[in-house]
Amino acid sequence: MSHKKIPLEDILGRRIGLAGRAMRDRMKEHLATTEADLTLEQFVVMVNVWHHDGMYQQEIADFMPCDKTTTTRLIDALESRRLVYREIGRRDRRRKLIHLTEDGKKLCSECYRCVLKTQSEAVRDIDPEHVRICRDVLSKISENLTE
Repeated sequence: MSHKKIPLEDILGRRIGLAGRAMRDRMKEHLATTEADLTLEQFVVMVNVWHHDGMYQQEIADFMPCDKTTTTRLIDALESRRLVYREIGRRDRRRKLIHLTEDGKKLCSECYRCVLKTQSEAVRDIDPEHVRICRDVLSKISENLTE
């Protein structure tokens, strides 16, 4: 069986990876300009809880691109700074719900400007319809690969 070589610049996964890395790097730069003293990973935990208050710790771990132990350490660090708190689950006392404290909500709101700024820079000079199509295509790629 013969395999035709695809030029590196045409490999979709490579393009997605490079774009993702560029966005992560820019987001880290923007976070570094704040007084939040948060890692990008800590911020990702916080913004998920900000959008879905009372997430189970396992739900956060499933979303994160790291293992459960690392996610637990991230939550521990945020809890020690009094930015999040754990609540025992009502139905299952072994499961912990994660909430933002008032300080966490304030900090997350301030840092969320970094998300908006990064996204604005990323889509600069791109037709909004193309951005919508890109989101739809990326969603479909994820769906295709997780079936």
